[in-house]
Amino acid sequence: MLLTPREAPTVEARVPNTYLGIALQLEGFQENVELTREAGAALGERAVLFGSIGPTRASLSIIAERSEGEATSEAWRARLTEGEPLLFSIGGTSCSEAREAPGEEERIEFHAFLLAGGYCFDLRVRTGAEAGPDALSREAFVEMVRSFRVALLRRGWRADYPAAVLALMHEAAVRAPRGEPWLREEAARRSDDYAVPFVRAEMLEVSGGPVEETLAAYARASALLDGLEAPTPAQRFARAVCADGSGLTLAKSGRAAEALAHYRKGHAIAASLGHAVRGPLAYNLACAAAQTGENKLALDYLERAIGVLPRYRAMAGIDVDFETLRGDARFRRLVGGGR
Repeated sequence: MLLTPREAPTVEARVPNTYLGIALQLEGFQENVELTREAGAALGERAVLFGSIGPTRASLSIIAERSEGEATSEAWRARLTEGEPLLFSIGGTSCSEAREAPGEEERIEFHAFLLAGGYCFDLRVRTGAEAGPDALSREAFVEMVRSFRVALLRRGWRADYPAAVLALMHEAAVRAPRGEPWLREEAARRSDDYAVPFVRAEMLEVSGGPVEETLAAYARASALLDGLEAPTPAQRFARAVCADGSGLTLAKSGRAAEALAHYRKGHAIAASLGHAVRGPLAYNLACAAAQTGENKLALDYLERAIGVLPRYRAMAGIDVDFETLRGDARFRRLVGGGR
């Protein structure tokens, strides 16, 4: 029998080409690398996670379908379910259970259709004939589905973020497309909770929300985080992400000079944590500095960025933000000849 997810480790994945991360508790998960590669080629960003679980190696797949408007889990089940399976629900999540070839060769296939972050996640678990009908109980499947979480992870992974932020990210995601208006209401009700403006700011930044509204949310989250007497590493990471988001919002609106101070703050925090997010922060700072003509500052931080994440070498070689530095000998050395 599979262990219940309360006893199982957490497995994480991202929806390809997005910042949306999922997590659920799975016992003995092993990724099927070949199937993941094939599914990625065939399905693109719909392909999220493929592998096997438990001692009987039941197959597991998670496919993400974009869910527009007010679509329901039940509507997605009706759309994607074939045959006449047994239908059931786990809270607001519509599920199905199908049994093939009853008898000694019986297989069981469970589906759950989870709505979050503008997607319907089709979670499927299928037992093999050799495993027998008890390879995965419905109770174990229910616990697996209940462990499913979604978060907007623009930087880092779940372990980097405060628990309060992750919980709020999930709550906002399952309320999509009404997550941001709900957070706006929560911000008024929970004025001293840094998690609310933090999550709201991240959602606004990723979705291209109003600049001043985004900056105000980041500023409020930053002020509340700065006011903590003994911030945890996760809270300090959140503060670095606030600085990064503020800088990005300013830079994208043509205010690179204003972005510099935010990037400096974020990089200093990330460096003190020894966190790899200092790489993106250093790169963004270098871009902003190059745009404002602070060439030495740009080169200093580009060198730091490449030291953390060598992929920035090739990226900088084609980045238009560094156009004015193409003739600089130090820049050419850093990017290995440029483009």
